[in-house]
Amino acid sequence: MMYTCPMDPDVIQDHPGDCPKCGMKLTAMSHGDHEIDRHHEDFRRRFFITLPLVLLTMLLSSNIQRWLGISLQFKGVELILFLLGTVIFFFGGIPFFQSAFPIII
Repeated sequence: MMYTCPMDPDVIQDHPGDCPKCGMKLTAMSHGDHEIDRHHEDFRRRFFITLPLVLLTMLLSSNIQRWLGISLQFKGVELILFLLGTVIFFFGGIPFFQSAFPIII
C-alpha cells in the first residue's frame, strides 16, 4: 500500500505517517496498487518489445558499424532505420505521451 499527502501529492511513501513537507497525515492512495502494477507491467512489456528494435537500429547505424569494424550496408537501410525508429518512438513512447497529455490519449 502506498501513502500520499493530500496537500502535496508528489510525496509518496510505502508506510503511513506524516508528510515531511507540511506535517499532514498521509492517506492511502485512491487509485490502488493494482493500477500502479498494471502501468509498470505495460511499461516493462513495451521496454522488452522495443529493446531488440533499438539494438537492431544501433547495429544498422553506420557509426556503430564503423566502431565495431563491420559493414552491413545494403539498399534500403535508411528506410528500415526510419521505420524502426518510428515504431520505437510511438510504441515505446505511449506511456510518456499518456503522462504528458492525459486528456488527449
